Amino acid sequence: MKIAIWIVFGLLALTWTASAFLAAEVTQWAAALVASGAAQDLGRTATQWSAPAWMALWVDPAWVRSAQEMALWGLQALKESAPFLGSLMSWFVPVVWLIWAIGLLALLILAGGVHWLLGRAMPALRTGNGAVRG
Repeated sequence: MKIAIWIVFGLLALTWTASAFLAAEVTQWAAALVASGAAQDLGRTATQWSAPAWMALWVDPAWVRSAQEMALWGLQALKESAPFLGSLMSWFVPVVWLIWAIGLLALLILAGGVHWLLGRAMPALRTGNGAVRG
């Protein structure tokens, strides 16, 4: 049972680490995109995209158009604040890794606590000859 606790901890820690790595990479990519000014070009291209006809079965085309206009408005506002965002986004990657460390520490404390509690509960399950009661 204790082995299962640490296997689950390992899998959760691996997933948490992969998520933090992905978040850090996306943040760096977004910072480079904003700093280079390519975000506005990407936004203009996205707003000129026309939704396929089959998509109208699930999403109202007018809603898609209003979402595109809202994205264009947001990108124009982003263009004006690009210098500030470029310097601000350089702080996001360390924050991502700080959150990762706090989360991993909490996960480790949780796994250690469950391990300790299980160790304290195991003697109560044992019979006099050392076999575990079933």
